[in-house]
Amino acid sequence: MKRKRLPFAGLYILIPAAVLLAFSFALLLVRQEHERRMEELEYRSFQILMGLLDHHRDSGRLDPQSWPEVLSFALYDSSGAAVYRFGDAPAAVDYRAVPVRGATIRKKNSIVLLRRAGAVPGHMPGEMPGPRRGMMERKYGYIYAELDVSQFLSEGRLFYLVLYGLLAVFIVILALLAVLARRLSRYREREESLSRLVQLGEAARTLAHEIKNPLGVIRIQCATLRKTLPAERQGNVGVIEEETARLALLADRVREFLQSGEGSAESRDARWYIDRCGERWAGRISAICESADPLPVLIDGDRLLQALDNLVSNALESGGGGEEPPVVRLYSRAGQAVFEVLDRGVGIPPENRSRIFEPFFTTKAKGTGIGLALSKKYAEQAGGSLTWTERPGGGSVFSIALPLAGARRKSESGERSE
Repeated sequence: MKRKRLPFAGLYILIPAAVLLAFSFALLLVRQEHERRMEELEYRSFQILMGLLDHHRDSGRLDPQSWPEVLSFALYDSSGAAVYRFGDAPAAVDYRAVPVRGATIRKKNSIVLLRRAGAVPGHMPGEMPGPRRGMMERKYGYIYAELDVSQFLSEGRLFYLVLYGLLAVFIVILALLAVLARRLSRYREREESLSRLVQLGEAARTLAHEIKNPLGVIRIQCATLRKTLPAERQGNVGVIEEETARLALLADRVREFLQSGEGSAESRDARWYIDRCGERWAGRISAICESADPLPVLIDGDRLLQALDNLVSNALESGGGGEEPPVVRLYSRAGQAVFEVLDRGVGIPPENRSRIFEPFFTTKAKGTGIGLALSKKYAEQAGGSLTWTERPGGGSVFSIALPLAGARRKSESGERSE
């Protein structure tokens, strides 16, 4: 039964949409809350204004201790001249500039109200009921008050702070969900890849085992045919032997890839391997060692030479054996010995770069697709890595990075102590 894949691509589209929706909702809440608080502020300010009028009518003066929120207060006659002033209220107002329903000026921490006598929110002049209407129309033309609303505004800022905090938490949760979804996607991909590799490994193990016996029989028969066939037929036998040897090599490599363990690991100076590689491919590559100090690495020597041979062979087959032959370079980097094989070949197409280390993936007509996968496995079993990068100017760079023997032992002992 085929498992259903989670719609991770849809999730990546849904998360930005959810963030945009959350922002829009937050802006709507902020706008509505701002309008509601401004209406509440103006209403409360008007209540205080009416209370000031009542207090002044009863006592004829203003007690600052009784009205701590009042910064200034004034009453003006119909010409705009002050009849009563408290605080920093202006001495006069331009009655021609005062709107019918009055003016409201909001400052940083205060609000200024300027009203015509009898003009209140929801009423036209002359519509105010009760004795207050007659009193203001007879004696006063304009009312001025500046009120401290810092506490009221701070309460609003607290609301906005909480709202923005919740929005930030929501966005962080969405970001965590995106990260977890990405990790889960990668885990599922690795799980499926490992599952395929296990199945492929079992099939390859069985196939390699079944191939070995017939190949042995074919070799024996080829040796018999060489003794009996005339000289003009020996070439046909040679073709059979060549193809048999290629199949035997493939079976051996598959078996080696399926084996676990580090092999016969030994500590040896990495410079020795660069010298052997230069000798084995003399005249076809350039071997360079950029370290004068010993670079001891702990790895099965035959495996490392096999990995280097495979990389050099690939470099030559890719077209890197022309005017500029491949270069095998050794240098040290951050506690590692790094072998680089550089060529000026055709490179690797972008669509194949993610698969070059997959077992049995090859674009060669006679390739097996096991060489790079096996080389990478050898490097990783020794605590190192095998990577590919594009060479500036064209070509490829394959790098085998191995930890120096002392650094690796120290790392392993630290892991055991933990």
